[in-house]
Order: sequence, then C-alpha cells, then structure tokens
Amino acid sequence: MPVNNVCSICGNRHSNLQRGINGAKYCPDCINEHHLIRCSADDCGKYMKPEEAFLSGQGYLCEEHWKSEYAFCDACGAIIRKRYGHRMDRGKFICEHCFSVKYFECEDCGCTHKISEANEVEIDGTVRKVCKGCLEENYSTCPSCGKLKRTSSIINAKYINTDGEKKIITGCEECIAKVCHSCSHCGGWFANEIPFHEEGTCDKCYYKGNIIHNYSYKPKAVVQKSAAENTDLLFGIENEIELKFNDPNRSRYENDNESFTIETKSGSVRVDYRRFVAFHVESSIPGLFYQKNDGSIRFGMEIVSHPATLEFWRSNKDKIEELFSFLKCEGCAGDEASTVGMHIHVTRNGMTRAHQNSFAAFVYSHKEKIEKLAGRRSNGYTKMIPLPNSAENNDQTKRFEEKIINNHDRYSAVNWNNEHTVELRMFQSTLNTSHFLANIEFSHALYHFSKTRTVLECVNNDSWKNFCGFIAGNYEYLASLMTEKGIYVS
Repeated sequence: MPVNNVCSICGNRHSNLQRGINGAKYCPDCINEHHLIRCSADDCGKYMKPEEAFLSGQGYLCEEHWKSEYAFCDACGAIIRKRYGHRMDRGKFICEHCFSVKYFECEDCGCTHKISEANEVEIDGTVRKVCKGCLEENYSTCPSCGKLKRTSSIINAKYINTDGEKKIITGCEECIAKVCHSCSHCGGWFANEIPFHEEGTCDKCYYKGNIIHNYSYKPKAVVQKSAAENTDLLFGIENEIELKFNDPNRSRYENDNESFTIETKSGSVRVDYRRFVAFHVESSIPGLFYQKNDGSIRFGMEIVSHPATLEFWRSNKDKIEELFSFLKCEGCAGDEASTVGMHIHVTRNGMTRAHQNSFAAFVYSHKEKIEKLAGRRSNGYTKMIPLPNSAENNDQTKRFEEKIINNHDRYSAVNWNNEHTVELRMFQSTLNTSHFLANIEFSHALYHFSKTRTVLECVNNDSWKNFCGFIAGNYEYLASLMTEKGIYVS
C-alpha cells in the first residue's frame, strides 16, 4: 500500500480514504468520529472539519467555493450572494438594503457612489440621480430659459433672419426651435419666418437641387379652393413645356451652363436655366404648382398642379396669364411644340359605372370635334378608341365596358388607370390662358353633362348640339374656344 495512503487524523493506512480540503485525506472511521462535513458544491465533494466549513443557502461549502459565490456585506456583515449584491471598490460587496440606504448607482456612468454624493437632475420631466463628475460633464444651464439641460442639447446657432442678417442664439433645442430651424440638407440655420420646403430644405438647397422632381414624385395633395366653396369636384393639371423652343442656340442651355440669380426669402441663389424657370412657375401661385422631369420632353419640364376647383382656376386667371407671359418671353413653347401635351385629372370618386360609360362615350364618339377642341390629333400618347359597332346598346353591353372603361392602356385619351381620378390626355399643351381655362371648363362640363345621360344620349346625332346648349351661358372660355374652332353649334 502506498505511503501516502494514510489518514490525516489517525495516521493509519487505509484503502478507502476520502479527499479533504488542502490536500488532506480521511478514513471513514475518522469522518464519522470527528463529524467531518462534505462540501455541497457539485464539482467539489471534499471533506473538512466543522470549523473549516462555511454555511450558505446551498448547505455547507468549503472556503474556496464559498468565496466564489458569497461575501460578507461590508456595511452590516450579513452573508450575501455576490450576484445579488453590489460590488464596491477593492473587491468589497454591499447588500441591497445597505446599498439603498448608503449608496447609489449613477444613471449616466453606472458607477457606485455614496448617497451623499448624489445629484438629482430633472430633464424633460424625468428625475435622474447622477454623480458629481457626470453632473459637471453632461449638464449645463440653458442661457435662454435658465433650465438645466444636457450639455449636448445646447446649441450655438448662427441663423439668417428675414432681413438677410446673420444672428447668433445659444440655447437648448427647445429654445432654438422657437427662433430658427435647420435645413435637412446643408444644416444651415434660418429664422422660423423663412419657410422650408416639403423636403425640409432651405431655398438654396431646394432651388439648386430639388425644385424639378423625378417623374415618380407624388406629394400629398393640397386641395385648392375658396372657403365658401362646397364641392369635391377637383381638377389637377399636367402642362408640359419645352424651354427655349425657338432659340437657335438652345443647345447651349441643355448642359445647364447658363446660370441666373433668383431672389428667395433666404437670400440670393444662383441656379441653372431650367431651375430659373421652375422658380417662377412655383412662385406664381404659391402652393399650387410643382415641376417634374418627363422622358418625353426634350428640354423642358412638366408643370403639375395640386387639385383645385374650377372657380379657383378661374379666379387666378390674371396670375396664370402673368406666368404664361413670362414663359413665352423666355422662349418656352406649349402650343407650338408637338412633343408636349396637357392632361387634366378629374375627380372620379363617386362616379357610377353608368356615369363613367357616358363620360368616355361622349369623348370617343366625337373624335374629330374633340381633336379640334383639344388642338391635338390622336397619337400614341392620347389614343381615341373606336366605339364598338353596336352603339345603340352600348350602355347595356359588357363589351363596351371592356373596350373603353376596363382597358389597361394608360395612353388612352380617357385614362381610367388612376385610383382616384380619370385623366383626360387629349389636350395640346398651351400657354394661352383662355385655352388653358377652356380645357378645364370642358372637363367640368363633360362631368356634369354625362352624369345624368345614358351612353345612347351621349353618342346619338343630337348629343354634340345638346352639349353646346348645356354649356351656353355657363362656360365662357369653353364656348369662346369652340366658336373659334368652328365646332360650336347654337
């Protein structure tokens, strides 16, 4: 039997010795006689004398395993499990009760400090406990409102006021917001009285970059009508124009080399030629027009409006005339350029299927007269669909609906592919104010004329004459244009 197989208490050799702490070994007889205790840790099981054992919630543990999970509270001496206590400096621990009475954890840096060093700060209605170091580093008094704020929220803003002067204001975000706002693109500051554009950009960033939008751009509609009006029938316009159409040197503008100065509320801005024109379009009737690029236009833009009532369009005749005069003086073309057109979106919410049938049937059954009125012949962008042969029964046949209502060709003269509007695409673009208003009046008159008539009443031999009688006295610009084109029947 090996020499080291001797009991650490009795000194006798034994074949069944048990391991003890600190390298000791014990025979079964000494374990029983001296009431040795076995460590209850799963990975231990060593025996020890009663005076060497440490009591825990898991039973008796050897010193090594007890110290790995337990400690004495440095304040009250109670046994605490380390995972539930608070670690202090130099490896000491504090129980939860003593910690809540004598210490706190800084809500900024997470470090533990004596309760006497706590500083309460109220930020946006929430009270935080922070240490002195974090108080000095993270918080400051706003020079504008005098309230304690996070230092990071106090801004030194150099802004431009409405007189074009540069001013400086220092304060928290709330105080700054009462005086000025920041451009989302360049970060510049401007007085609140200087409005930003939809993209949150200042004039300089907007007019140099975003004023002519992509073709897919579609802002939230802003309805234009007078306060006294009580109608939901609206008309949105798309009027395409070619720039410098008659200029023999037009090619020099295509690369945007020519620059112009425009005066905005936030100061002077240098822009290229297309944006120079777009600025005048957008500022002609504030809140009504915006501009888009269109692949079918060689060098120009599509002037798009928010939806407006007929009376709104009529009441702004002088401003429209002033805008069109500017565009014509700049060599822009509408009527003369075969590549551009005018589209009118008419509210279709509330239109019954019968109303839609009659609306489209009137246009398609009077192809020649409509083309004269519109100033444009049927083409790939504005197709006049031939009516089915069984015209007398069109209002009752599924074939008719499939032919002119349910077709999915968005380039039809009457386009039904938009969810909330029916689009009349057959008009030639125009910078003639009377013709422009006449086109809108035609859309308004067609809507009401077809609303109470069947398809047959919209396609028979008397339908055009009846339409002329319907507009008499109510549609000044339309009647004048129809007379000018030789299609008005009295």
